[in-house]
Amino acid sequence: MSSLVQTTSLLRFPVFNAGHEYGGNPDMTRTPLLRRYLQEHFVREVEQLPNAVFLPLGPKVAKVLATLVREGLLDGNRVEAGLLHPSGNCTYRINYLLSDRQGAIPHATNPTPYDEGRRSFRERYLGIQAVRDAVQPDRGAGGAQRPAA
Repeated sequence: MSSLVQTTSLLRFPVFNAGHEYGGNPDMTRTPLLRRYLQEHFVREVEQLPNAVFLPLGPKVAKVLATLVREGLLDGNRVEAGLLHPSGNCTYRINYLLSDRQGAIPHATNPTPYDEGRRSFRERYLGIQAVRDAVQPDRGAGGAQRPAA
C-alpha cells in the first residue's frame, strides 16, 4: 500500500517565523513569499500528479487547499478533507478518529469535522456507507454530541 502514497508538503522548504517553526501563521496564501513557494512548488507538483487525491492533514492545510480549489488551481474532487495530522500532540484525536469513541471528548475538540472526514473517506475509498445523522446518546467531557461513525 505504501507504493500508492506520495507524501508532500505545501511548503517544500523549512519555514521559520520569528525564530520558531512555521505553524500556519501568517496565512501562506496571503504572504507573498510563502504564496510564491506554494505556487512554484506545490501547485507544480499538483500538475504533475493528475490522478492524485490530496488528503490535507489538519484544518490549516485544508483551508489552503480550499483556496487553491476556489482559484481553479486544484480540482475539488481531488481533495478529501477532515483528516488529522499524525502529531503526537493530538493522540487523543487520532484515537477518536480510529474508533475509540468510548472515552470523553477533550473540551477543545469538536468531533464533527473528524467524524465527517472519517465518514467521507470510508465511503469514498473503502466503500463503507455510514448511517448519516445518527447520534450516540453519550456526550464527551466538553458536552459535545458524538455523531455515529
